[in-house]
Amino acid sequence: MSYAISSVSHNWLDEVVQGYYSDQAAMDLLSQLAASPDSRPPFSLIQGVIRYRNRLWLGSNKSMQLKIMTALHSSPLGGHSGAPATYSKIKALFFWPDMKSDIWAYVQSCVVCLQAKPDRSRYPGLLQPLPVPSASWEVVSMDFIEWLLQSGLFNAILVVVDKFSKFSYFIPLRHPFTAASVAKIFMDQHLLRAQARMKRQADKGRSERQFSVGDVVFLKVQPYIQSSLFHRSNNKLSFKVFGPFQVIQKVGPVAYKLLLPPGAAVHPVFHVSQLRSSLGNQQVSPSLPSDLQQFQFPLRVLQCRWTSGARPVAQGLIQWSHSPPELSTWEPLEQLRQQFPRAPAWGHAGFEDGGNVSSLPLPVPVTGEDVAPGAKEEAALAVWPKRLRRPSTRIVGPM
Repeated sequence: MSYAISSVSHNWLDEVVQGYYSDQAAMDLLSQLAASPDSRPPFSLIQGVIRYRNRLWLGSNKSMQLKIMTALHSSPLGGHSGAPATYSKIKALFFWPDMKSDIWAYVQSCVVCLQAKPDRSRYPGLLQPLPVPSASWEVVSMDFIEWLLQSGLFNAILVVVDKFSKFSYFIPLRHPFTAASVAKIFMDQHLLRAQARMKRQADKGRSERQFSVGDVVFLKVQPYIQSSLFHRSNNKLSFKVFGPFQVIQKVGPVAYKLLLPPGAAVHPVFHVSQLRSSLGNQQVSPSLPSDLQQFQFPLRVLQCRWTSGARPVAQGLIQWSHSPPELSTWEPLEQLRQQFPRAPAWGHAGFEDGGNVSSLPLPVPVTGEDVAPGAKEEAALAVWPKRLRRPSTRIVGPM
C-alpha cells in the first residue's frame, strides 16, 4: 500500500513568483535570501515566495499589483471602499514599493466611485465679485420696495445704493412713478471693506476648482426621476454624473463650455460646481437624459431577476424610451406593468443568471412567435410564493 500527500497551490502565487524573474531587484533579493535567509531582514523566503514582515512581496510586478487592487476594491469583496479602507486591506497581506500612493491613485480614478459617491469637497467655485469702481456714483444699484401699506401719499420706496461708498438713500414713491422720480445720493466709503468681508464669508464654504481646455470632466445633471408617471425606489442609488465630456472653452473664471453629444437639449456652458474631474479614461454614459423624460415609457426588458428575502419580487432591467441602454434601471415588473399596461417592453426579454438573484427556482422562459404580449412576465410571476394561511384566534380560540 502506498500513500501520497496532496496540497493546494494558488495560481496567483505562481504569478507572483514568475514576476520576480522580470524584476532585477527582486532577483537580487531572492538570490541573497536563498544563500542566507537572515541576510536581508525584515525580508524572508518561504516556499520560494519573498515575504516582507510576513506579507507577500510583489516587487515591481505592475500587473499583479493591479489584480490585487481590483480584487480588494472593485470586487464585491472590496465593495468600492475608500482609499484608507482599501489600503488597510491590502497592506495586511501584501507589500510593494510606493504601495500607498498606487492605491490612492487607483481609488481616486475608479469610475464607479466617481459616479456613485457624493463629492465631499467644499462647494466648488470661488465667489467672483463685481469690479469695484474707482470713484463715487460711477456704479449704483437701485431696487424697489413695493406693496407697502399706505403711509400718507406713498406706498413704495426706491432704494439707491452707491457701490463705491456704500451710501444709500431711500426715496418714498407712489404708484405710478417714472424715472424722473429717481434721485442719486452720495454715500459713505465702505463698499470695498464690505465686499471683502462678504467674499471672505462666502468663501468659507467654497473651494477653488479649475479646469483647462482639453480636460475631460463629468457633468452633474438631475438623475432620471419620472415622478409624474412612475415612482422609482432606487433614485438615491442612481448615478449622479454623466460623461465624461471634453472642456473646449473657459467662459469666465468659474464657467466652462463642454463638447456635448449631438442632439443634447441643454446649454453647453456650465458653472464649475456642476463639473467633476475625471481621472479615469472609461466612457460611462456618452449621452445626457432626454428632455422628453416626462413622457418616457418602458421600451425593452434587458434582463430579469428575483430579489432576495422572504418575499422575493420579480424585477426587470428596463430600457426607457428616449434614453440609451446605459441609463437602464431595475424596476419591479408587476408594478411597472400595471402602470404601463400597453408598453412595448412586455414580451421582449427572458430571465438570465447572475446579478443579485435569490435561490428561488426560476420558470422556463416562454418562447415562440405566437406568444401573447406579457406571457413571459406572467410565467415569471407564476412562481410567486403563496402566503401561509393561519386561522384567526378570535374565531377558533387559542391553538
